[in-house]
Amino acid sequence: MENKSNKEYIIDTNLLVSYFTKRNLTEWNIAQEKLLLLKKGLINIHLPSIIIAEVVYILSKQYDCSKTDLVNFLIAILTEEGIIAEDKHISLSALEFFETENLDFADCYLMACKDYYNLELITFDKKLNNKAKK
Repeated sequence: MENKSNKEYIIDTNLLVSYFTKRNLTEWNIAQEKLLLLKKGLINIHLPSIIIAEVVYILSKQYDCSKTDLVNFLIAILTEEGIIAEDKHISLSALEFFETENLDFADCYLMACKDYYNLELITFDKKLNNKAKK
């Protein structure tokens, strides 16, 4: 569980993208510093689901990152003790769907919500509808 006495941050997509891609050494060093403080339990980081979705989109579309590398990276971040993320379990499940299914991350997130809350999906997307019925 996160330490409530730690300094807390909220991070933007570009911090994770810069860390993963090393596209800018200055940004990478700052990102690495914050993530090391997180790993040491000295800070907490809020990671909104929308940021996870944006990281998936940017790394997969703009950087042609493999699904496996992308999923492993985000799961490692999400499972750090000091990460505070709403519906973390849904994001983790969505990442697992994303790695194995031929769906975009938004659809995978929707599938994870459907499964977690035991809901029936209403969609006009035939591919998504077929996956939802399995």
